[in-house]
Amino acid sequence: MRRTPAALRAAIASMMLTAGAAGCRPSPPPPLAFEAVEEEVTTWREWRHEDLMKAGSWLSLTGLFWLEEGTHTFGSAADNDLVFPGEGVPDRLGTVQLSEGLFDFSIDPSASVLHADTTVTVITLEPNEGAEALTAGSLTWYPVLRDGRFAIRLTDTEAPTRTGFTGVESFPISTEYRITGRFVEYETPDTLEFPSVYGGIERMESAGEVHLEIEGHPVRLRVEGGPGRPRYRATFADLTNGVETYGGGRYVWFDAADEDGWITVDFNQSYNPPCVFTDYSTCALPPRDQHIPARIAAGELGYGKYAAAANSNH
Repeated sequence: MRRTPAALRAAIASMMLTAGAAGCRPSPPPPLAFEAVEEEVTTWREWRHEDLMKAGSWLSLTGLFWLEEGTHTFGSAADNDLVFPGEGVPDRLGTVQLSEGLFDFSIDPSASVLHADTTVTVITLEPNEGAEALTAGSLTWYPVLRDGRFAIRLTDTEAPTRTGFTGVESFPISTEYRITGRFVEYETPDTLEFPSVYGGIERMESAGEVHLEIEGHPVRLRVEGGPGRPRYRATFADLTNGVETYGGGRYVWFDAADEDGWITVDFNQSYNPPCVFTDYSTCALPPRDQHIPARIAAGELGYGKYAAAANSNH
């Protein structure tokens, strides 16, 4: 990814800090003992498992239907434009007309479809990340917008990927991968561009970048989220990708900088993107300048069809 003016200014600021202010820089917070890290990571792993098991999670995602403008039929029958898989799904649920970014649903009289617990026969929805959705039995579907393209996302609480889920394996917990670095805030928020698995570009606001040292390598992680947020996410790749971990990288969340400008990134809490669990997600992939030239042997291993390499190494 081409380094933007904001990123260049951050890099220059970092060099100036290193050259001129190293002697008066506040000390980083003391490292946590292993027992404290273990407790923190174990609690996070329990939360992560519960989050993946929720109705509507990535494990329940069973369809992503890209739409052109016009009218489309949907239901379980093979002659529908959008074929909804699942047990007991009616042959014909109805039609959806996409026009100027609005989704006009007309429900078949033989089907029972709910919106906010109320039966509907006609309704218009717009893409809003599932805030408004339609349901029929164990199915839920809603419009989405990705890089100028419209689609319907389908979830099923009875999806085998969810009901058969037993958990994600992880590397052993290690204090080595709980790393503290400096946060350099951009003068004005920058825009990050991420390639996605479906070939588009996803854009996110960035307040700045975290400067770390990993195995002797200087690393800059550009944070996802605007100024003033309590927590940020970073999307990164490392040398475990495609061997022990998913080839498309991983994500990690961390708290915003403390009053002295330090941020601690605990890679033990690195986790798989949604496309590890389903073929129907739109994952953002790490840009080139987020590739760490070291093995981050911490956090989640590969899962499902991406776990074969991981299981042969652990």
